[in-house]
Amino acid sequence: MCAPTITGPSFWTDLFITCYGPAVPRPRTFDEDRALDAAMRTFWANGYEATSTEDLCIATGMGRSSIYNTFTSKHELFRRALLRYVDMMTANQLGILEDERARPSSGCGRCSRP
Repeated sequence: MCAPTITGPSFWTDLFITCYGPAVPRPRTFDEDRALDAAMRTFWANGYEATSTEDLCIATGMGRSSIYNTFTSKHELFRRALLRYVDMMTANQLGILEDERARPSSGCGRCSRP
């Protein structure tokens, strides 16, 4: 029987998969929306420049590597938090407008038309 020829990284990858199976990422154990909300509040309180990665770790309850694996950078986390804020505020404003449209108008009080 011949010994296997070690010709490159493929050999080691194949050997690892044979012994341990394919790598399967761990499921997320945090709620991304809650993390974005916590980051949004932290950025709001401190400002972008004054918010450290450690501040974001404490606020979100996530480790540094989890933050970077999920959001890739502080800037991307800020961008996503800002988009979430805009979406939330837009939804609130649309809700108010829809509620106003659903109620019958009593008119402006200056004219006889409702």
